[in-house]
Amino acid sequence: MLSSSLPEAIWGVCVPPSVPSILVTNTYGLYDCSKGSTELYIPSSTWLTACRFQPNYGFFVGDGAGNIFKLDNSVPQLKPLYTISDTFVTALDVDPAKGDIYFIVELYPSGTAFYLYRLPRGGHSPKLLMTLPFESYGLAIRGNSLYITDFNDGVLYRTSKAGGKLVPVPSGFNGPTDIVADAGGNLYLTEWSAGNIVAINSGATKLDRIATGFFSPLGIGVDAQGNLYFTEEYKGTLWKLERSFPK
Repeated sequence: MLSSSLPEAIWGVCVPPSVPSILVTNTYGLYDCSKGSTELYIPSSTWLTACRFQPNYGFFVGDGAGNIFKLDNSVPQLKPLYTISDTFVTALDVDPAKGDIYFIVELYPSGTAFYLYRLPRGGHSPKLLMTLPFESYGLAIRGNSLYITDFNDGVLYRTSKAGGKLVPVPSGFNGPTDIVADAGGNLYLTEWSAGNIVAINSGATKLDRIATGFFSPLGIGVDAQGNLYFTEEYKGTLWKLERSFPK
């Protein structure tokens, strides 16, 4: 365990190379856990949700009011990139090839509809790629594919970066939420309902529950060495799982 003093309801975690982890919470702040203690880094006017760091393009955050931000470390502050009103950002990832931001929003009232968007790098007008026929709180980019979690039915889907047909890959998950890809193309996701961390090999043909017994794990990130960092939503804890599991 890296920290047990975070506020409850932690949503996301990402791992820039220079620090162990940065995570966001729905208690209106961004927390930096790089110094061995939890420190409020940037306050927000609304709760922060999904986040992702991409080495070539930076650190991006979504929030509960449909905003997409980029973190400006020099100030520091969250700089708004785009807002989709009456929505809640549930997941996002950054394309390492182009810097485009892919994100999922939930339309208010809660649970009525989920939409997948792409915001081009440097652009100010996202493109709607598809309406998702399920609740989703996880999105990862690997190669030319997007991987999206289906929370209720416990399925992981693959689709192209242009959107289109959703192809089920491994299924049988119990409340899958966040998902992340490492440099080798392996995927890792949190099973919120079952309390597990799951690894899926680069061919998406084999899955292993590599850590179990957690309380509502939600956000997950991976560092350059393949170590995992994940949060327990309602316990205010941040965990590190060192790279001893199969690559």
